[in-house]
Amino acid sequence: MLRLGPVGRFVHRFKKWIGVAILAVAAIVLFTWSYPTMLVVIWTAVIVPVAFGIREFLDLRTSTG
Repeated sequence: MLRLGPVGRFVHRFKKWIGVAILAVAAIVLFTWSYPTMLVVIWTAVIVPVAFGIREFLDLRTSTG
């Protein structure tokens, strides 16, 4: 069993807001990029699910069962 200590509790407590922050950062990147190329859009589309996966991995409730 993975012991995350205070990190797992923090992520579980603020899980919704961490998700909002991930999406907000992705939107800011796409809307403020001067000329977003297809590569920028693809990388953003890859990084967002990875960030959500990390959030789920670090969540205390889902990582301990």
